Amino acid sequence: MSYITGYFRNIVGGFINPCRAVVKNWSLYIMLLRRDLINRTSGTILGKVWLLVGMLPWLCVAEVISRSTSMFREFAPLYRRNPFPLELLPVLVMTIPCLVYGSAYFVLNLVIGGIDKALLSLFVLPMFMLWLIPLCLLFPVLGLFIKDFGQAIPFLLMITLFLTPILYFPSMLPQGISRIIWINPFSDLMAVVHGVLQDSEYNWLNVARPMIIWLLLLGPCWLVYKRSIPHVREVL
Repeated sequence: MSYITGYFRNIVGGFINPCRAVVKNWSLYIMLLRRDLINRTSGTILGKVWLLVGMLPWLCVAEVISRSTSMFREFAPLYRRNPFPLELLPVLVMTIPCLVYGSAYFVLNLVIGGIDKALLSLFVLPMFMLWLIPLCLLFPVLGLFIKDFGQAIPFLLMITLFLTPILYFPSMLPQGISRIIWINPFSDLMAVVHGVLQDSEYNWLNVARPMIIWLLLLGPCWLVYKRSIPHVREVL
């Protein structure tokens, strides 16, 4: 019973503690966010706005995953000088992509589907970011302690892209292969997105499977992240 209690405590901790760190250190979070925004948009036109049909949620996901892998090393110079709560970083690396891609996604759906679809689209990227929390807790640790992990991420993202019905409709695949792609949780998330924004078919399993995976991952990933924090500065 104590193991079950501890497991669910880690699930709650993995969700609550990063958000609590943001609220508790709001001024620091805003400073880091402003610094991140300036660094990422300097020298670009219109603040790096991308209007890529159907690819915007995936581009946002891919950017967050790639950046989270090198998150500790990216902020290492700042952290060495002035240590701050590392629980801020998973939320930080998700915020700018969500805002930038979310703005473009809203405009895109406003043009294509009208105001109703545009308003619904505002929930799409936050949904993806919420689901990515376990990965944004686990991947920075793996990227810091396993040097080859970061090199494998682009390949894994490419494979996941082709295993997710983004560039094609699931109905275009043979029946056996179309069943296999639903092992990928991003396929379920995309099915929900297409169902909400394009009125295509989706079912309760498309919602339940990602939720179950999220619950299974969040507790252990938060535990790994929390236990790695005392050792991060030593490695950096």
